[in-house]
Amino acid sequence: MTIKTKRLSYIEDTIKHRSILINTVKTAARKAIIRAKGENLFITYRDGDQIIREYGDGKKEVIGKIDSVPLKVKVGESIKLR
Repeated sequence: MTIKTKRLSYIEDTIKHRSILINTVKTAARKAIIRAKGENLFITYRDGDQIIREYGDGKKEVIGKIDSVPLKVKVGESIKLR
């Protein structure tokens, strides 16, 4: 009997498995944020065009700004970098 191994690309491309992966990542992120705040560490995230650093005590600080819109690339499209 052969055991099939599921590679990450297979999991990402299969709707059933992709939803499991997305939920796992969301849960891990939530737990990491709760833990960081509990240990009085900061978390960093994007809010619109701003980069925000939020401390364990709730204080927020704008540490940067995103000047350009994220690049959207269609599947199969290629781009050349300088």
